[in-house]
Amino acid sequence: MSNEQIRIYDLDGILYRQYCEKGLDGVFSLIKSVGSSHKDVFYFVDDKEYYRTLFEENLCVVALDKGKVVASCCCLIGSNMPKDVVDVIGESDIESSMLLKSYQVQEDYRGKGIGKNIIKVLLREVRISGYKIKNVYATVHPDNIPCQRVLKACGFERIAYSEDLYVGEPRDILKLSIDEV
Repeated sequence: MSNEQIRIYDLDGILYRQYCEKGLDGVFSLIKSVGSSHKDVFYFVDDKEYYRTLFEENLCVVALDKGKVVASCCCLIGSNMPKDVVDVIGESDIESSMLLKSYQVQEDYRGKGIGKNIIKVLLREVRISGYKIKNVYATVHPDNIPCQRVLKACGFERIAYSEDLYVGEPRDILKLSIDEV
């Protein structure tokens, strides 16, 4: 997506926009700080190129406060979803599904509605980009109550539990059913 096509949303003074290459350092710094302080980001990979690929090949949104990345959210659409997740959810129409893969809010920005807003902006960007999504999935560690609250406030419902979905870690699986994002 070229810079002229990037939409910017100003919600309560925080800017939300689709990821672009120049935001990689901020996204990586955010993910690294959250990954080192929260057990739910156990799959953190200390490799900037991994996140460059993740964010460039999928639909991702960042939240900025005075130019600093304070939140990010990335989704995997259709066949980009991991097979282990597809197996657990049993989704037959994978091309109309997506998974919130990487979602984090900087600690001192939590509790301000940024998590809900970034998910809503991501869903809007999915729709504008032409994807015909019917089901949105998210996985979250059962002990990550704040994340579960945000997802439930966005309309997600818990549909399953897996004892060892990601590298032996337990996960609640949540789903948001929509006619079209």
